[in-house]
Amino acid sequence: MSKFIGNRYGSVVPIGPGSAAGPAVYNIFDHYYAQQESGWISEGMTATGGIINEYSEPSGNIYRSHTFLVGGTFSVTDLGDLGGTVDILVVGGGAGGNASIYGYWTGAGGGAGGMAVATSYPLSISPGSYPITVGAGGQASGLDPSAGGANYQGQSGSPSIFTNPSSPQTITALGGGAGGTGGSSPAGGNAPTGQAGIAGGSGGGGGPGPGSSSGGAGNQPSQNPGIPNLTNYGNAGAAGDSSSTVGRSGGGGGAGGAAEAIDGNPALTTDNAGGPGVANVYRFGPGSPITYAAGGGVLSPSSGAPNPTANFFVPASGLGNGGGGGTDGPSGEPGGNGGPGCVVIRYRIGTVSATAKASGGDVSFYGGKTIHAFTASGNMVFPSAFNETVEYVVIGGGGSGGQVYGGGGGAGAYRTGTSAVDATPGQISLTVTIGAGGAGESKNTYIGSPGTIGNIGRAGSSSSINLPAGTITSPGGGYGGVWVATAGGPGGSGGGGGANNPNPSGASGGTGTGDPFPGTIGATPSNGWGNDGGTGGAYNEYGSGGGGGAGGVGESVPGGTATRGRKGGAGIQLPTTFRDPISTVGAPGPSSAPGPTFDTSAKYWVAGGGGSGIGGATGLSRGGGGGAPTPVETYSGGGAGGYAPGHPVGSPYPSNLDGQSGGQSSGGGGGGSAGVGQGSSQGTYGNSGSGGSGLVLVAYPT
Repeated sequence: MSKFIGNRYGSVVPIGPGSAAGPAVYNIFDHYYAQQESGWISEGMTATGGIINEYSEPSGNIYRSHTFLVGGTFSVTDLGDLGGTVDILVVGGGAGGNASIYGYWTGAGGGAGGMAVATSYPLSISPGSYPITVGAGGQASGLDPSAGGANYQGQSGSPSIFTNPSSPQTITALGGGAGGTGGSSPAGGNAPTGQAGIAGGSGGGGGPGPGSSSGGAGNQPSQNPGIPNLTNYGNAGAAGDSSSTVGRSGGGGGAGGAAEAIDGNPALTTDNAGGPGVANVYRFGPGSPITYAAGGGVLSPSSGAPNPTANFFVPASGLGNGGGGGTDGPSGEPGGNGGPGCVVIRYRIGTVSATAKASGGDVSFYGGKTIHAFTASGNMVFPSAFNETVEYVVIGGGGSGGQVYGGGGGAGAYRTGTSAVDATPGQISLTVTIGAGGAGESKNTYIGSPGTIGNIGRAGSSSSINLPAGTITSPGGGYGGVWVATAGGPGGSGGGGGANNPNPSGASGGTGTGDPFPGTIGATPSNGWGNDGGTGGAYNEYGSGGGGGAGGVGESVPGGTATRGRKGGAGIQLPTTFRDPISTVGAPGPSSAPGPTFDTSAKYWVAGGGGSGIGGATGLSRGGGGGAPTPVETYSGGGAGGYAPGHPVGSPYPSNLDGQSGGQSSGGGGGGSAGVGQGSSQGTYGNSGSGGSGLVLVAYPT
């Protein structure tokens, strides 16, 4: 029969070897029970060095990871009882990209750092220290020689090394190889002679022009012979175009594959992506894989904008990405710096063993709590033995964006708090309803007078749970308005107002029925948190307002000509109870802008407003970011707005004129669609984005 031992309910005291037991009376029977239950609970390794994270996997294993973004020492003080093996990821520094040459020959992309992944690597000394070297990323090239730059070739990256002082089995990941260049040629002269990319962990792209323009070899697969359970990743760069007419260089190779090949067609101006990277879970676990070692891409002639898949300008720290090559321009364009490498070491420190006290939804265990995540409607059943205070989050479905210069959809309302659940009189079954996101509107073609085109979005539906103290309901988000004086719809957060109102001011945003977010997670009012949508632009300002988010209002169109869509309102980060590193709930939030930082605090954002679409004005015309602090990303589950052709090629927006949908199970609003053509002429318009479905979370002590 189970009993209390050491302040824990169960037959075994969870005390590792050498650790002090909790307050209790221990006798021969305690020892007997320990023997029957396989003895004292084992503990894992103890070590220092790097950035330390801990997480659990669905298998129940608990891991600790040490991430080195700079050199240091992995110091082991105790191997523990779970074995002296570790999993190791080593990534070399990426190479810098090349500048464009003479204003019309694109720069070659830098190769990614090599990548080596070891599983169950045996540590030979304990206690002991293992030196870590983190390779630097190669510097980008200088400016085009015609603009006064003396150097237009980037540098290769440096190797990263895990050193085992007592073993020859040191793990090395080579630095990425620099791209090839063109030879000397006066400005405006004949094509430069192409040079081959340099070999490295992954090879650099080949240079432009006639000659030896092959990509550099990827040499990482030949490294670290004799080490068991180790896989090496590295690939060749792409060859540059060897003709004298195209002028495009090759992209750098990546850990996951070779760079995109040059097509050789002088009529095409598409960007050429570097080779893909490889995802690895050692740092944050299976719910947060990170892609390492992607090759640097090359911008096309006349595109003038970064290719996000090419890691063009600023490859993220600690990933070993190669820098991108420059596009041609009036005075040339410098390349991007290579990203520094990294070393990640992880090991098992324990095993989760827990049983849920209730049923319903997807069950997980984190931070001493049992978490039930409902992404679809169902029932939560508490047995008669249950008497606990539960913590909840309820988010309504997001509204969809408007179609035709459409406003962003509003986010569903957000509610959180605690409630007592006492099932001792008998079993309790609670109904959980998940609100659907508003459906997006299909694209159509303008065929008549103003007011006959475009469809408003659709409101999201409410989510709820009928707790014993009362039903907790979060209304869905409001719909986005459309061109010609159509206001955004009301909801938990309101939808963005439509564009091009013939009246002096633009159409108003929808009213958020929730209260403005105070900025601190806590119990919410009965109507939840929500905000108004933004106001659309006035006549000839073909931009609509962003949808409201649970954490902030949607952005309005200022007076004057609208050059882009508007941002959706900010979302809200889930309470710490629900920030399990392996959870897939939530989306990147504002703290991750303008790109990934791989800090877990940047995750778990929900209920962001949708960004608005834009009209086909000349110049810069882009969709608004959903739930974002900047219009170039999608955050907090809100969908980004569509963009018109005037937006630079390769920017991180949905393709063509379509608005992006809000994230599923986020309550985020959908993005409004963009359009080309207005007035009495025929125009073409995209699909608006659907709202994200709602979410209900419930937690109680495990």
